[in-house]
Amino acid sequence: MPIWRGTTNSNWGTASNWLADGSGSGVPTAFTDATFDASSPACTVNVAGVCRNLNFTGYTNTITMTNNILVGSTSAATAGSVTLSSTMGVAGSGAINTRTNNSFTLTSNGYTWPNNFGIGTALSGLGPTVTFVGNWTFNGNLTIGTGTTLQFTFAGAINITCNGNLFINLIGTPTSLGIRATAGSITTLVIAGNTAWTSSAPHSIGINVNINAPGKTVTIGDNCSYGGNGTAAGSNFTYTAGTVTTSGTFYLGFVGGGATYTVNVNGSSSTSATTTSTSGINFNNLSLRTAVVSSAQSCSLSSPICVVNDFSVINFSTATKGEVNLLSNNIYINKSIANAGLSRSGTTTFRLQGTGTWSEANTLSASVTGFGMTNPFVITGNYTLTGFVGSQNGSITYTSGSLITTGFGFRLLGAALNGFGSGGVVIDTLWHTTNGSQFSTAAAITINDTQPVSITTMNFDGFNTTNSHTYQGTAGWTCTNFNYQQTSATSTANISLIATSGLIYTVTNSFICRTYLSTASIMTKYNGAAARANFTLKFGASQDVFGMGATNIDSSPEQTVWTRKGPLITTLNWNLWTYPKTRFSAFTS
Repeated sequence: MPIWRGTTNSNWGTASNWLADGSGSGVPTAFTDATFDASSPACTVNVAGVCRNLNFTGYTNTITMTNNILVGSTSAATAGSVTLSSTMGVAGSGAINTRTNNSFTLTSNGYTWPNNFGIGTALSGLGPTVTFVGNWTFNGNLTIGTGTTLQFTFAGAINITCNGNLFINLIGTPTSLGIRATAGSITTLVIAGNTAWTSSAPHSIGINVNINAPGKTVTIGDNCSYGGNGTAAGSNFTYTAGTVTTSGTFYLGFVGGGATYTVNVNGSSSTSATTTSTSGINFNNLSLRTAVVSSAQSCSLSSPICVVNDFSVINFSTATKGEVNLLSNNIYINKSIANAGLSRSGTTTFRLQGTGTWSEANTLSASVTGFGMTNPFVITGNYTLTGFVGSQNGSITYTSGSLITTGFGFRLLGAALNGFGSGGVVIDTLWHTTNGSQFSTAAAITINDTQPVSITTMNFDGFNTTNSHTYQGTAGWTCTNFNYQQTSATSTANISLIATSGLIYTVTNSFICRTYLSTASIMTKYNGAAARANFTLKFGASQDVFGMGATNIDSSPEQTVWTRKGPLITTLNWNLWTYPKTRFSAFTS
């Protein structure tokens, strides 16, 4: 291998300066090593340097980086390495860049690299594993990636401290690129300087990231991200110290297959929070990035998240929905929210406290593979629905502000509505479904309030399970148009509509309730209670009731409810309409 001796001059590019040891001679190439040892004099990189391995072990002199050095073989299968020396010196501004060899080892020996450094910035192989030996500190800019689709695996439970700017240069699909962590040996990236963290595109980061820059300012740009594919259990994104300014959109990854990771960024709960914070991270825009339906990756929040502007869930897959699973704490949203994902067991509370719009991007129907969020939503700001919003086993609570639902509304399965009646919120359209293909639920809508919820139109679908459309809680509803229609093509599922004893349900304009199964029933008392449910059909309202029975139902305050078929048991003001046995017609010319 070429060993630096500098016998002719101090220039890297002079062949006679490199001592041959029998396996190579002359200026190093991508297939030979560049070795500096205790006998090596000072060196000036007067031309762009290239070598397979760069080794400064025992070097006590100075290398002047007038040009860059590219390390790594052009053969992807050949391992590459950079080894520094604690006694070396560096002058000039040139960088060390490494290729994407399948295996690469970086050993610092405690030396702080003062210039720019590139990890895998020249393409050779795919999916490189980079093993770090000893903590690394970069005072110059740190770049990771080639600007193409690439997946790195970082190994070594060490700290990579970045005092310069950080650029993640990865582009491609969210399921195949990023920086993976090694389970049990998670690398920590410490952002410690006046650092601009930028990214060419959203990507998965599974190693630890810690912003710890006391007295410094860290700027997080558009497309930066954390979490997602390849995340190791125990990985975390943490704020410790420093001023942080955000712009563009930050992404949290939920692309499946990864373990639960933790986010602890100490976001503000204030409605007037800005994108600059001296005590945590307030995201300008935040998007949850998902690509799969069947594998729910989880993110646990150790402190609140603040979204100064817009929050969204985006789907990077052809799947109808992708899953996100946010656990614990709160996300404070100060402008709009758009959702194109679902969650199965999320517990983080979304607090809609600003002024904006609220929608779910995907079309909601009982046939889709899941919809909506299990997370609780709390409304304290002013929001206008621009699409239907779904909830499964979650809750939507109105506390203050305004919620305009004109032309839209909610699709609910096993969800709770809190405070809508007493808050005077009118739900334009409510879809109640029993499709439990993704969730195990009784499809009950729980209404917790002191006043009934006002609904313009109630629609029902998902008549394909044994789950009943059920209402429970402390209040009922008042709706203008009630449309419960099971089609004749429905399977032999046990279809029923169940009201809660002692509560009041009122239809003011149109009552359509039709089933075609002999096992179907309408308005049975809930949970076997003795008290009747008060189902009131207002005078003048139209009605079309066919093929169901009623149990313990009272419509005495208003007009009689007539059903054309089905048993009626202990009902008040519900009557069976008996068809006439004969018909007579006459014709007059």
